[in-house]
Amino acid sequence: MSNREYRFVPDGETFGFLMRCTERTDHSANISVFEEAGRTETGAMLYDMYNCTMTASPADTYLKAFVKWDGCSHFNFGQGNNNGYIHLCGYDAIKKHAAIVDAVYRWAFELMERDEDLDGPVKRLEAV
Repeated sequence: MSNREYRFVPDGETFGFLMRCTERTDHSANISVFEEAGRTETGAMLYDMYNCTMTASPADTYLKAFVKWDGCSHFNFGQGNNNGYIHLCGYDAIKKHAAIVDAVYRWAFELMERDEDLDGPVKRLEAV
């Protein structure tokens, strides 16, 4: 199940996030998330507002998560020397941020094939 990717678009949003499982065991999941920034004229997705790269690999990471079977999780936001700092502009950005954190947590349990007491699977996932 390693290197699986899904696109998650929160309700009411045009652009969303690429979620990439980088490692998975029966007891944990590592997930990297890249934020979508737009599309090219040909429809290819652009990631990372600052560099506008066309693939997620060199793009800035929005967050990295490590979720364990017991519900404990580690979230690192951004990359580089920002010490986890992210800028959220307005309530809509806060809702979008909360939605991706929720989606990552739920998807981790789907990847581990474990039943966490959640109110259903992740919605709005599109295979990439």
